[in-house]
Amino acid sequence: MPATMAMLLGQTSPRMPVTIRPMSQVQISRWLHGSGVKRFGSQQQRAADRAEYGNQAHRLAAYCMLRWGAPTASSAQIATMLLTNPGIGMCMLREDPNVRAQGACTDTRYRRVVEYLRSLHAQADLDYARALKIGDVPWLSPDGHAAVTIAADRRYLYDANRLVHAYRALWDRATADPAQLLMAVEETRTLPGEPLWENPVYLRDLADSLMGSVLSDDLTMGFQQRDRERFDRGVRTLEHMGDQVRAMNVLMLPIMAIDECEPDWNAVAARGYKARTTQWRAFCDRCDDLATVVLAQLQGQGEGFHVRAAATLLKQSLPEYCELALPLFEQEIERLAAREQDAADASAGVCGHEREGGAVHVDMAA
Repeated sequence: MPATMAMLLGQTSPRMPVTIRPMSQVQISRWLHGSGVKRFGSQQQRAADRAEYGNQAHRLAAYCMLRWGAPTASSAQIATMLLTNPGIGMCMLREDPNVRAQGACTDTRYRRVVEYLRSLHAQADLDYARALKIGDVPWLSPDGHAAVTIAADRRYLYDANRLVHAYRALWDRATADPAQLLMAVEETRTLPGEPLWENPVYLRDLADSLMGSVLSDDLTMGFQQRDRERFDRGVRTLEHMGDQVRAMNVLMLPIMAIDECEPDWNAVAARGYKARTTQWRAFCDRCDDLATVVLAQLQGQGEGFHVRAAATLLKQSLPEYCELALPLFEQEIERLAAREQDAADASAGVCGHEREGGAVHVDMAA
């Protein structure tokens, strides 16, 4: 709450931690013992710090829901909202019994937004089922993709392709701001009348689920502002992530996407405070984005796997994520090894039969 109020009022909260960014001992002393708002830095710096304070508060709330919230499905949905639509996510925290017990506000209009988004997801699932039935989805070789993720891989590539196509088809048409549409849903129950793939709310929600809210910003805001250069940059980012899914799988996407973003921390430590702040915040944003992708794309990988995996990414702990993913890869390795062994046994049986047949033929000729 202090972080939200600080952002709404444009005032630095006294509860904001000094460690919000790297700073010198002189800056720390001024922060702790100075007077007036200038002790927190320049106006631009204060605004950036307030935004980061909000990001960290939402990240912590999302992590707490994934780590200790129940039931799993509800906790995952709340965490996803905290990462992509924190205003609604903060309201959804009231669904937790412990929060309600502390006297949380009884206003439940946010549930209209939640239910509307659920209805869009149901429409999207039905649309995909139809496409799957007629074979209008990307084909991936079972030999090149793990059996445990191939369905998720195909859905990811299908959604990514349809999303870009939908935005391009709407480029020359007037479209509403998704935030305003959701506000109307919450306040007056006014539901957008556009078809699924022309609905700005669904397209924005889908972009978040494929890329995360920060990585998808170029794509969604580029479209909303009709900024062709920015939009094309977002398209290239999504295509790059799709190429990674096509080359490996969705399970490996966080590993590849975070690894290519993580800087050399020893080199970063030798740079100035501003550069260190920028690098660290960008890395945390990338981990948040991939946690969002995991929550959306890996729901079918065992009971609660996506929740545990996303929690490790919110901690910026890629090794822990790898430890969770490794058993799934081990299962795949065992499956492939068994298939190869079956093929080898079958081949040996055929060869043995041919040798026996050959020997009989020779004896008869003799």
